[in-house]
Amino acid sequence: DKYIMPATNISGERTIHSKNALISRAIETKYYYKYARGLSAGFTKQGGYAVATTASYDGASYLCVVMGAEYDESTDTIYSYVEATKLLRYAFSNYGYRNVIEEGDIIAEMTVTMSDDVDFVSCIADGTVSCYMPYSDDIDFVVQKTVKLESDSVTAPVEKGQRLGMVTLMYNDQIVGNVDLI
Repeated sequence: DKYIMPATNISGERTIHSKNALISRAIETKYYYKYARGLSAGFTKQGGYAVATTASYDGASYLCVVMGAEYDESTDTIYSYVEATKLLRYAFSNYGYRNVIEEGDIIAEMTVTMSDDVDFVSCIADGTVSCYMPYSDDIDFVVQKTVKLESDSVTAPVEKGQRLGMVTLMYNDQIVGNVDLI
C-alpha cells in the first residue's frame, strides 16, 4: 500500500503510495480488492487502461491481466479494475483444489486365503491427492482410477498397514497422483 523511502543526501524521507487501486486505497477506494497482490496498473493512449495482478484464494494463486479497457467518464469507472475483479471472482468461484481421493477411501477388495474369519479385505487409500479443477466437474466421472493390486489374493494374517497395491489417478490425461493401497 505504501513504502517509506529513507532519506538520502539529496532528499528527506518520503512516503510513496501505490497507484494500483486494486491493492491500495491511497488514491481510490472503490476498486480495492483484498485478495489482489501487487504488479502493475496504468494507461496509455494506444493501449487504454490496463492492470496486471496476482491473487491467492483457498490455496490457489492466479495471474490476471486486463488490457485495452475503457474509462467511463459519466460513472467515473476504470474498467480494467472492474474486469480484473470480475475475472478473479469468477476463478475463485469456479475453480480450485479438490480432493480426488482421500485417505481411508475404500478402493478395492482382495481375497484372503488361509483364514477362518474373513474371505476378503478392503484395500484403502493410504493418502490424499488433490487436483486443481472446475468445481462443476464430477470427480467420479472425470478422474480415472487405475488399480494395480500386488496379487489376486493375500494370505492371512493380513497386517495393519500392509501394502496391497496402488491406485494411479489421472485427470485430463495427466497423472495427478499415486497412492498406496493398504
